[in-house]
Amino acid sequence: MLVRVYTFERDAQADTLPADARVSTAAIGALIAAINERFGIQFEELTEPDNHRPVIAVLFAGPVCRHHFDGLIEATLKLSGVRICSTQEMEAHPTTHPAAVHSNTSPANDSPDGDASRAA
Repeated sequence: MLVRVYTFERDAQADTLPADARVSTAAIGALIAAINERFGIQFEELTEPDNHRPVIAVLFAGPVCRHHFDGLIEATLKLSGVRICSTQEMEAHPTTHPAAVHSNTSPANDSPDGDASRAA
């Protein structure tokens, strides 16, 4: 499992996020839109919801899932009024407790790496 840890912040050049809106709420909305019901992508907020620079870990079942997400995240962030200020790549340990992670388990893709063509 691949993991990317993002730190988000308000995009000062965008006027789409109201001043009283939480950055974490907008960032999570952008993540959900980028995941787009794709099986094999999960996320977990690592900071408190009112943090001005929320840290969120995104877990990918494989490189196909990460590629799908990478193709959409920048566009969804532009609409949300937040931006990525840093990222860190790491590998996940298989002991991650599933209840602690927001999961998308859409049956649209049966393969854990998000490639429906590999599903048997």
